[in-house]
Amino acid sequence: AGQIGHDLHLGRLGLDLKALVYSARNTKHVSWAAAGRGHTVFDQLEARLQIAKGAVTLEEARAKAPGLVAISGGKIDFPGRLLDLTVQLTPAEPVPATAVPDVLVLRGTWADPAISLQGRPFTSPAPGIKGATVDVPLIGGQK
Repeated sequence: AGQIGHDLHLGRLGLDLKALVYSARNTKHVSWAAAGRGHTVFDQLEARLQIAKGAVTLEEARAKAPGLVAISGGKIDFPGRLLDLTVQLTPAEPVPATAVPDVLVLRGTWADPAISLQGRPFTSPAPGIKGATVDVPLIGGQK
């Protein structure tokens, strides 16, 4: 078991988050293909992780990209090849007062997770994410 905290500047995430949101809004079954065709360039990525028994718990991950801020949390179970993640996407500053964040939920197997979009105001604290709130239980029922 261990903890990792890291801060990266100027990089690229191998998923196109905007394409994933677009696909979640416009198709019935969203797959990795929506995000795998492109990438998300970021100016800064900060992450705090805990690792135990082959699982990574994202306590907090925050990426600042051109026009976008992504905040994520959840769990990746490597032995079970399972995902249980939420990613909140909001427009970069200035944020309009009427803006409602998009919340992507990725849950299930790596090969074919259920990917859905919750575009609603948040209602309860998210596990490990300061200042963001969404109620999504982690793998194994933990919160």
